Formats: sequence, C-alpha cells, structure tokens
Amino acid sequence: MKYKEWIMILLDKIDDEEVLCRIYCYIHRIYADWVLSKK
Repeated sequence: MKYKEWIMILLDKIDDEEVLCRIYCYIHRIYADWVLSKK
C-alpha cells in the first residue's frame, strides 16, 4: 500500500515529533474526509 510506504519514508526523514504529529494529523484528516466522501 503506497499510503503506508509514504508514511514510513516520512518517519525515516523526520525526527521532530511535533512536525511528525502535525503531518500525521493533516494526512489523517484528508484520509477521513476521503473515506466520508466515498459513502
């Protein structure tokens, strides 16, 4: 799954937890919106 691979690459590149959390929350929000729009 490309989505997970991309996150793993980000985890390798980013050590700052605050930035990581911000990116994760942003991606999660987009993913949640996409899932809701599919219904």
